[in-house]
Formats: sequence, C-alpha cells, structure tokens
Amino acid sequence: LLPMSVTLASDDVFSTFLGDSKAEALLHGHSYTAHPVGCVSGLHALDTFDKMLATRGNTANDDTIPYFNTLDVIELSKLPLVQESMSLGTVLAVTIEPDGSGGGYAAAS
Repeated sequence: LLPMSVTLASDDVFSTFLGDSKAEALLHGHSYTAHPVGCVSGLHALDTFDKMLATRGNTANDDTIPYFNTLDVIELSKLPLVQESMSLGTVLAVTIEPDGSGGGYAAAS
C-alpha cells in the first residue's frame, strides 16, 4: 500500500529543510503524490469503508468500526522486529525496532 499525499509548507518551514544533504531534506509526502498504486489503494480503502458504514446498523451500538482485525494487529506487535502496532479506523501504524546500523531518517538507502 502506498500513500497518496501532498506536502505543503510555508517559506519558513521550507527553508528549514533546504540543504545539500539528505539529513536536511524534507523526505516525506511528495515522493508519493498521485502515485497510481496509491490512488487505486485509496479508492479501494474508500470503497471498503463505505461498505463498513453500510453495515454499521448490523453491529453493536458502537460508532467505531475496525478496518483491521484486532487479533491480527496484536499478533503483528509480537513479531521480533516490531516494537508496537496499533490501528484506528483505516490507519495501521507499526513501529519497527531499530537495528543499530545507523539507519533511520538520514540513511543512505
């Protein structure tokens, strides 16, 4: 799944990330803007969410509708390289255990 996004920033924020090294760059967002796979994935997610909303009346009196299976999210968080995982609506967040190899935001690849 690829995100679809746009990066907007004021001149002050933009200039903060203006530089010659990757560590100074604003790397998030713009590289996936209107990516075809992200667009198709977004349409699929919206279609699925519409179907979930249509069945809302058939569930308990709870306004929250899980998109991801709760047991799967719990099992995901038990994997060796995963610090934690959580889901809320159509968002699944996974924190990966750092490996100490100098990776992260300023990694070369």
